[in-house]
Amino acid sequence: VLSYDFASVQATRATDAPLYTAYKVILATMTRNSRYPWMRPIPDAANRRYWQAQRDLDGVIRSLLRSRSVAAPEVADDLLVHLMTDQTLTDQEVVDTVKTFLFAGHDTTAATLTWALYELAKAPALQDRVRGEVLCGTPSDCPPDPSSLGTLELLNAVVKEVLRLHPPAIFSRNAPRPTSVDVDGVTYVFPQ
Repeated sequence: VLSYDFASVQATRATDAPLYTAYKVILATMTRNSRYPWMRPIPDAANRRYWQAQRDLDGVIRSLLRSRSVAAPEVADDLLVHLMTDQTLTDQEVVDTVKTFLFAGHDTTAATLTWALYELAKAPALQDRVRGEVLCGTPSDCPPDPSSLGTLELLNAVVKEVLRLHPPAIFSRNAPRPTSVDVDGVTYVFPQ
């Protein structure tokens, strides 16, 4: 997607994987600050580490952008090329978009895949049907064609049901203004 190896899996020390280290700090602090939003502006040790991790992450992404702009960006056809060649985005907007993609795409995809595998493991007959649908018409030595995934009705139904049962980013949902919903005569209020 970004045609870049962040080396997070192979790293033996945290200093070898700045992206992993930044992620770890940012996610831990975001979780804490989502529970206690009044702590966000307080310059305590956790927030100072969070702000530094944000700067470190920006640095990794800016370095990636610099290295891609020196090389011919048209060599790869990936998300980064599309962002870099979009004349409507500033450099900071490209950095912010990549950060959003890395956080949202990585964490939510991993959580959804984990829950999907768990749910399918609980239902072996359904797992066999989904596997059969994916492999139907595909030679055994070839992976399924990604462009055909949208046509796999059962697989898509399973993914949608997993997302319904286990939404991956529920902690980040915030009402833009105080909202109330009436369900069967009971009023649920969601504060801002």
